[in-house]
Amino acid sequence: MSNIRLRIILVLSLISLLVIGCDLVPQTQSNSPNPRVIPPEKVSRIAKNLPYAEFSYTGLAFFEGKLYASSVIGLLEFEKGKLSNLYQWTNEDYDVVEDLSFDKANHSLWMFRSKKRKLIRFDGKSWNFVDLPKVAGGYTRGDMLKSFNGFSTDSAFWLNVAGEAWRWNADSNTWTRQVGASEKDCYVTTDTNVDTRCFASIAPVQDRVLSIMHREYISGFGNPTVGKVKPPSDRVYYWENDKWQEVIPKDSVVDFVTKEVVVGKDAAFIKTWYGKLFRVTASEIVPIETLGEVEKMITTTSGNFL
Repeated sequence: MSNIRLRIILVLSLISLLVIGCDLVPQTQSNSPNPRVIPPEKVSRIAKNLPYAEFSYTGLAFFEGKLYASSVIGLLEFEKGKLSNLYQWTNEDYDVVEDLSFDKANHSLWMFRSKKRKLIRFDGKSWNFVDLPKVAGGYTRGDMLKSFNGFSTDSAFWLNVAGEAWRWNADSNTWTRQVGASEKDCYVTTDTNVDTRCFASIAPVQDRVLSIMHREYISGFGNPTVGKVKPPSDRVYYWENDKWQEVIPKDSVVDFVTKEVVVGKDAAFIKTWYGKLFRVTASEIVPIETLGEVEKMITTTSGNFL
């Protein structure tokens, strides 16, 4: 596990050095999904002269032999260890791109532009805007603060949005809402009239789609484990024999509240609000020993976990 953490730190350090250590270009504005392409020698001044915040990345994904990093200045593309391009969709240097996901089933790269409130799908040749799934009651500020996590298997792509899971239909370019596990033992407390859910995430693993459930409402504002009574541990379910079955941890002391999920070749990996890491399948929930708090997780296009 120490080698995994070291590799992630090296990747993120390389990105920062290549971006910051690499001049502004004439700016244009377009509602087209096609981004403007900025060569690597122009990126350094953009990253250094941001008017609102310091440069930071928001996600990582491998696609077609290249490493992509979403950031506060757009989408960065790296090839053979070198920054090759910066993609932007605005006439301002501050162009936040988030929630980067690789879609193996449809050979695509997905990302979210918060300023446009649009998803962008890139298939290696063309760029397309895609509307967010139409959730009942619309999106709240809390929904927008939570990540729109994407998950893929060989056959399908799913997106977590606003406490729900949606499956992408490539033939019709539409989303279909997926039914999650029941919210039994879910203690919901909120000062709004908005219907809230204890759904945490789906996690498609091999031939099953796991449903990870909180046991109380977790908002998108701040760390739920700080300044309050510790939330009860999340639960994990899978569908079998026409009903949801719970994954029972072999270790009775397994205790976690899900913050982030990535899916590997044969297991899902959960990063918790406590900074710990768990490996999850339909048969087990196992803690993974790390040298310290986990900062970022990523899987390769072949499904290997880093």
